[in-house]
Amino acid sequence: MNISSESTVICEKSIIELIMEIRPKVFNMKKNIREFVFKNYKDLTIYQLDDFITLERNKIGGDYFFPNCISQGTIVAHKVCSLNETTKLTGQKLNIDFGLIYKNIIPVDTAITIIFKKNSEEDILEKKIGQCIRSTIRFIDETSKISNLKIAKYVQSYFSSEKYSIASGLCGHTLTPERLHGDTIIPNIYEKDHLVPYKELKIGEFFTIEPFVSIRKKNDNSLVEPVEEDYNEPAECFFLGNYPFSFKVLAIEKNERALLNYKNNLNKEFSESHPIISPNLKEIIQVEQTFFISKQGVIPVSTIFD
Repeated sequence: MNISSESTVICEKSIIELIMEIRPKVFNMKKNIREFVFKNYKDLTIYQLDDFITLERNKIGGDYFFPNCISQGTIVAHKVCSLNETTKLTGQKLNIDFGLIYKNIIPVDTAITIIFKKNSEEDILEKKIGQCIRSTIRFIDETSKISNLKIAKYVQSYFSSEKYSIASGLCGHTLTPERLHGDTIIPNIYEKDHLVPYKELKIGEFFTIEPFVSIRKKNDNSLVEPVEEDYNEPAECFFLGNYPFSFKVLAIEKNERALLNYKNNLNKEFSESHPIISPNLKEIIQVEQTFFISKQGVIPVSTIFD
């Protein structure tokens, strides 16, 4: 298997070596972020946390970065910190979503939800999402073909069995060294009349599994109503059911502050003022991990399954 990036042919062995190189770095970054948040929780502002994440992220040595996304309250995902953000951490949970391109070859997109109250409903669900991702990988590793809808069917079945609600319209995706959000959507919900087309995932591809699950359980198998996404004129849009979701994102050059670069050059693609909002579903937990499909099977890129 060969993979091409910027006209450079990279063999699978080299890709796996780079994955093994970056994986512990991402693991340590997430560990350091968690420790920093818990140590400074009472006095920490969003801007201070954004600075810390940027420092930790730069230690990894990526070539391009996705803006740090720090979300709490009704914000589900993709809230970029403003330069004068003095809001302190509040509530039971904090979501952090970040991505980078490592050595122009390995794309990494990962998200964690930090739960402040141990053994709470949120804490239990966050652990269950991690278990679901691990279980999904074991399942698809044993199948002859890996597809986006096969993953969706397994994830939906996993949470439906325990009556958890899955937020529709939010999902995983493929990714490449050129685009952190690729063309193939990997939903968390499988329906026969789903408008997301079937796509088989091939050897050499990177993809994410990214469940968005609410602690609010239901008495039936119905799904959570779509969350709102306040994007203005997305450059490119896919539809999940009747719900549009933009996957056009930007790449931030190394050592430039993400928000400044966005404001000056890339304001059409991503905005601090356009997070994904769920006014009626304040307790959505998000976990995201990146994987690579090799000849030997599916390899985790952004986690050691801590």
